[in-house]
Amino acid sequence: MPGLIRRRTVDRRHFAAAHPDVHRHLAAVMDLVVEHEVRERRARHVAHLLRAGEELHRAGKIAVVRIFQLGDNGIVALVKRIHDSSQQMLDRMSDIIWSVNSSNDLTEQLLVRMRQHASDLLEPKNINYEFRLDEGIENIKLPMEQRREIFLIFKEAVNNLCKYAQCRNVIFEMKMQSGDLVFSIRDDGAGFDPDKDAAGNGLKNMKQRARNIGGRLYIESGKEKGTEIRLQTKIT
Repeated sequence: MPGLIRRRTVDRRHFAAAHPDVHRHLAAVMDLVVEHEVRERRARHVAHLLRAGEELHRAGKIAVVRIFQLGDNGIVALVKRIHDSSQQMLDRMSDIIWSVNSSNDLTEQLLVRMRQHASDLLEPKNINYEFRLDEGIENIKLPMEQRREIFLIFKEAVNNLCKYAQCRNVIFEMKMQSGDLVFSIRDDGAGFDPDKDAAGNGLKNMKQRARNIGGRLYIESGKEKGTEIRLQTKIT
């Protein structure tokens, strides 16, 4: 097999030397294919962003009508629902803009955003948290889609543990293991039955996000034993 690989490499070099124009055109075509794929991914993210903006605009128009219908009664509750819904949409738009920005490709930027989200949600609830990182993990470059899905898995997990875990401590760990990126979230909370509670806790969505990037999501939990959620994926 090594001999065959060397032979193919030599053949490609001979072809490039013998047919420089053809080789140059093939290289240009490959560059265009890669560029097209990148643009397609970014176009999908922009489409998500536009849909979120349309939803926000539509919700605003409906809210104005409802305020006139309700008069004074129920306005406070309605305004709160409008605020919560608008905030969720703005968060989605912010996530999309962040994921599309190529200056955020390094794991370092992903971890900065994770720390900010953890601080916003965990500190008001007096939940202690710690990030444990392999040396040099911040310098790994992640593709746009992979970075986005990893962050959304993290975000869903943190939201869930704030709502249901009843924990006091959380450990976030990121490391390289046998060529895979491994990211885990462990808490010391009440635990749950993953088979019974998967749909309610959004675990199905998290598993699908892991599959979207060619990874797997592992969940270990039990009553009064805390929970560990572990993502393992190749860096593409």
